[in-house]
Formats: sequence, C-alpha cells, structure tokens
Amino acid sequence: RKKRASDTLHLLCDVMEVRGCVKMVRKAREQDSKLEQLETATYFMQKTLSLMEVIGAQMPEEGGFRKEKEGVMELREEVAKLLKEKMEEAISKDEVTTIKKIACLFKSVDKQNEGMSHYTKYAL
Repeated sequence: RKKRASDTLHLLCDVMEVRGCVKMVRKAREQDSKLEQLETATYFMQKTLSLMEVIGAQMPEEGGFRKEKEGVMELREEVAKLLKEKMEEAISKDEVTTIKKIACLFKSVDKQNEGMSHYTKYAL
C-alpha cells in the first residue's frame, strides 16, 4: 500500500513537471525566434518527451493522457518547424556555427534525421 502511494505521488510529480516543461516550451517559442530561445525550447521539449515516456509506461493510453500526449506531439512539431526555419535562415547567411548548433538541436525534439539532412545539404 505504501509503495502504491509512493508510485502515485511520483507519477503526479512527473505529470506536474511535464506541464511545467510544456509551459516553458510555449514561453520560449512565443518570444522571438532567437537561437537562445530555441535552445531553451528544445531543452524543455526534450525533458517533456522523456517524462512523457516514463508516464506513458505507467498509465493507460485512453483518457486524458492521450490528449496530453497529442498536445505534446503537436508542440514538438511546432518547435521542429521553428528549428527548420532558423536552419534555413542560417544556411542562407552561411552562419556555420549556428548551422551546427541547430543541427544538434533537432535531436532534442527527436528529429535528428531532419537536422542531419539539412546539415548534409549545406555541407555538400
């Protein structure tokens, strides 16, 4: 009984942390699209995705969790879109350091193939 209560408390803390991370991603995204804000957004997006994986292993797919998961996936796509736009801008300006940073940030939103694709096109 004590173990179950402890597990439930940890799950609740994880859910609250996900919501806090989502809030931080939205805040960073709503500011301007400077590289620093994108780095912040991807950091919290990566943290959110990790927490969602942990929570998903402990909760059934139906109900509120599915809706939360769909919202997080939409947010991930928005952040990936911003990264793509910033990457295209950096490529057009030939900003090598920025291009390398952004290519690495794609991994944080689980889109490393897309990041490498952009980087490879630039490099060739």
